[in-house]
Formats: sequence, C-alpha cells, structure tokens
Amino acid sequence: MYYVVSDKVYVKLWNDTKGNVLVYVSQIVDSNMFFVRDADILRVSENIIYEYGTRKLICDNKNIILSGFDIIKVVDELEPELLPPIFALLCYKLV
Repeated sequence: MYYVVSDKVYVKLWNDTKGNVLVYVSQIVDSNMFFVRDADILRVSENIIYEYGTRKLICDNKNIILSGFDIIKVVDELEPELLPPIFALLCYKLV
C-alpha cells in the first residue's frame, strides 16, 4: 500500500488479490493524519510518458493501458503535482 500526499489531498494505491490497482482519493483533514517517519525513496527513470488520449503509460520497457476509474484525470484536476509519483508507483511498484 502506497500513499502519495500533498497539502490538500492524498491518494492511496494498492493491489488487490487479483493484481488490480485500487485507488482511494481523499482530502487531508488533519495535518497529523500520517505518522512521521522516513519516507521510502523510489529511484526511477525520468522517461515516463503518459498519453492522455489512449490512457497509456509508457515507462522503460513497459506499456501500461489504464482502464476503469480515471485516476489520472481526477488527480490532474485536484493536485497535478502528485502525477509524477503516481506514474512512478504504477510503473515500478504496482503493475
């Protein structure tokens, strides 16, 4: 389970038992919602491309087609700065 957090909203991403990516988006209601500890650092390539028309995420040697709930559109409207870490999690941890 991964959390991507900004000042206003957070996105929780995780895999279910079938390998589907599940998403929960909510607002930050308390500045102490999350425990303070060292963050996990994910080293990624800067060559992650998202094609909005086809909903295709291209990262290194992977092409990922996103279907179902459009998490990218929702996050882009709420907090666009969270898109790069979400792309990285999808490419390197969840899919």
